[in-house]
Amino acid sequence: MAARFPELTESDLNCLIEQKNSDNTKRATKVAVSVFRQYLEERKVDENELLTSKVKLVAVLRKFYAEARKKNGELYMKASLVAIRFGLQRFFSSLKMDIIKDSDFAEANTVFQAEISELRREGKAQTQDKPPISNDLKHCRRKFSLKLCFSSVDGAAKI
Repeated sequence: MAARFPELTESDLNCLIEQKNSDNTKRATKVAVSVFRQYLEERKVDENELLTSKVKLVAVLRKFYAEARKKNGELYMKASLVAIRFGLQRFFSSLKMDIIKDSDFAEANTVFQAEISELRREGKAQTQDKPPISNDLKHCRRKFSLKLCFSSVDGAAKI
């Protein structure tokens, strides 16, 4: 019989923490940090210096939010910029910094909101939806699901 309160090692706890995020979340965080590091490299900013000075980090984030572009030079879509920001938030939260809620980052967040507004004005806030399902396909699906509902005998569905 398994113990009700098993004693976990420090390694077990660290493994549990590492597995809390899905693979997609980890990948999104990695992409966001990569984009930010590329920006730092292009602007010749020392990453280690930012990690020790909140004031410098705020100043760099202010400019980053306004200057961030895709590799081809186009503006990011709103959803992409938001995803980058949340990826950076996950990264910096592991360093005990909250770049979204901490009042020290208010200036950077104001620039972020202004950039989001600008993206909306430029039409970069719209999502690209898939085309709607045709009426024939909807009709077939509705008929099939009704057939399943009315063909059950003794609780077992016949297909």
